[in-house]
Amino acid sequence: MPITLTEVVHNTAKVSFPFSGDTVNVTYYPSRITERFMTVFQIAQTMDAVDTFKEFNSALANVIDSWDVYATPEDFQNLQPFPIDPDRFPDLPIALRMQVYAKISEAIGPETFAPQTMTQNS
Repeated sequence: MPITLTEVVHNTAKVSFPFSGDTVNVTYYPSRITERFMTVFQIAQTMDAVDTFKEFNSALANVIDSWDVYATPEDFQNLQPFPIDPDRFPDLPIALRMQVYAKISEAIGPETFAPQTMTQNS
């Protein structure tokens, strides 16, 4: 059966990583990982600081479907995650955003597409 882009666009994947003594879980859209996403830091080097962060935040917000990041304990109790909005991302620690970017990039990196080889024990 052929695959359609409509189906691919809605597929999600998950990454998790330790951060600040806890675990952050992120669900993202692998089909939104493009050359632009993978080179966001290289593109950003040619822009001023404001444009650099706008580019980074926009690329990141575009690929995130959901996460378990909350602004306050009350937000957690009410199941109101921090908005996935590039205009709100400057309120988050840059280290957190960079970890999300790094883990998503690692998850779909070139080794993901490399053929798997089996090794034999002697």
